[in-house]
Amino acid sequence: MLKNSQSNKNRFEKKGGSFKSNKTDSEILAKGKEKTLKENFVKIQKYKNLHYQNLADFKKDLRLPEKNEIIKIRVQKSYNAFTFILAIFENFGKIDELDILTFNINERTLLTIFDWIENGYLKKFGLCVSESVKSRMPKREILIKNLYQKYKTNCELNIAFTWNHCKIALVRVDDNFYVIEGSGNFSDNEEVEQYIFENSEKSYNFDKNNLILHLLNKAKLQKRSKRGEVLS
Repeated sequence: MLKNSQSNKNRFEKKGGSFKSNKTDSEILAKGKEKTLKENFVKIQKYKNLHYQNLADFKKDLRLPEKNEIIKIRVQKSYNAFTFILAIFENFGKIDELDILTFNINERTLLTIFDWIENGYLKKFGLCVSESVKSRMPKREILIKNLYQKYKTNCELNIAFTWNHCKIALVRVDDNFYVIEGSGNFSDNEEVEQYIFENSEKSYNFDKNNLILHLLNKAKLQKRSKRGEVLS
């Protein structure tokens, strides 16, 4: 069962107001309505509250996988792949290493992850996002680069815009190696999605070496795509 420490619970305590699902993320970006980096951080608490509430449903239906266990999931709810990561964070109160390989990642997920970095809860973060973000969502590219520049001295950061359509997250905490993969991006929707949630060092290392590190290799990236970019 998931642990529910008081310190973590306080960080996600619900406050007034409501949060609407980020269904029109692309439209908002296309219209240039994203605010400045400083103004965006006020959205973090509401986004945490939304997903923290979703953890109640998560705990009813699911649990964290035991070592070498695979859980297959079919879901049609408002939470996305980030909810699984938040469940791990809620259980341990930290994440040692997080890697995300995705076609799209929404603003609030990014801000929440970097809030963890700022507060010392996340020590190492790798992000491989589709290079098409540069043309589809130019303001998202700017946000990612701004966050990288602001926090690259706070933890080990590896960020790349890559030729990619995978949706995989790797989470290492203590001696647990979680792998989350499926159809869902890191953006909110209520579509039917499928996920595989496992705790396997073998699967973790396979994806780490054959996908994450491969896509973060600057020399190989330059050969694969002119639009690809590794931040440094």
